[in-house]
Amino acid sequence: MFKTYRIKNFVTDEEFHIGKWSYVWAGMLGPFYAVFKAGPGCVIRSALLSLACAAMFFMLLVNLNRVPQSLQAIALIFGIVAVLLVHSSLTISFILKYYRKQRRWSVRAS
Repeated sequence: MFKTYRIKNFVTDEEFHIGKWSYVWAGMLGPFYAVFKAGPGCVIRSALLSLACAAMFFMLLVNLNRVPQSLQAIALIFGIVAVLLVHSSLTISFILKYYRKQRRWSVRAS
């Protein structure tokens, strides 16, 4: 489900990888992970995405009382996992677009 990427600058031969654990860190840390991997180039988009995901978490908690009592725990777990998957996938895509478009590095799925 989650691809690994190799990002390389052919001029300086600088290279780094985005692997499976990168998705975990991107889902948990969001803009801080974007600063660590890409610098300030995609932090604003990542911060806005984090705010949107926080709003989705809040809406999930507010509307959880509409779910039957026996299914609330399951709905909460699946809702949290779904929001974290969206958050991590989009954060990684912001980082990949930054390197591909602005820095003109080679981004390859491996």
